[in-house]
Amino acid sequence: MELRKTLFLCLLGGTACKTASSNDPVLDAWAAQEGVSEETGKLREKLATLWVRVDDLGNTIARQQQQIQVMENRLLSKENRTSEEGIKAKEVPVTKNKTDSLLVEPIAVGGVKKQELFSRMSYAKRLFSEKRFGKAFIEFSRLEREFPPELSMGEQRFWVARCWLELGEFQSAWQFFRTYIEEFPGAAYVASAQFLMAKAEIGMGRREDAVIRLKNIIGAHPYESSAESAKHLLATLEKEKEK
Repeated sequence: MELRKTLFLCLLGGTACKTASSNDPVLDAWAAQEGVSEETGKLREKLATLWVRVDDLGNTIARQQQQIQVMENRLLSKENRTSEEGIKAKEVPVTKNKTDSLLVEPIAVGGVKKQELFSRMSYAKRLFSEKRFGKAFIEFSRLEREFPPELSMGEQRFWVARCWLELGEFQSAWQFFRTYIEEFPGAAYVASAQFLMAKAEIGMGRREDAVIRLKNIIGAHPYESSAESAKHLLATLEKEKEK
């Protein structure tokens, strides 16, 4: 409240107005004590409107935080109900989803820690292939926290980014793909990450950036499946542009 008083008096330059009301009896009382000036009427109305917007913004943020908490609770609840299924699923090798050319088998590596990582990653990929993206996001995020990215050339980060993309969080997906490419330029999924970054850019309304990226993929990775996917997506964008 003291902050409101300071801002109010600073904006009015030490004067107040009879003709406009701030809808706040405390501010009206301060204004009466400070004097009257018609020239500050519009400014005072704007100030009153500003406080209303600040209050509305605070309420909106509070509602969003409640929605996020509800979503997290639901995901954790589903996770608990499927814990036994998850233990069994860890022993089942992941199969390639024929409808998704970017879903590939885990890299074969040695070492107990790496075996644990890829065993759990197989389960997370299975969730992803079943389109259970919220659950898959939780699993891949845990893998990124619990295992150093160097152990898998950042593969768990790549899949976190894919989950963000499928959940419609294009900005977050784009950022995760970018850090994956920057930190592991020689990793197995770089071309796929570039293609998916283009899709994220389309989702963010950055179509021109996406077109440039798709053309770069075709030039830099001509023999990979991502290049073919890039060609098809470019053709689609060109047709949409002609309409």
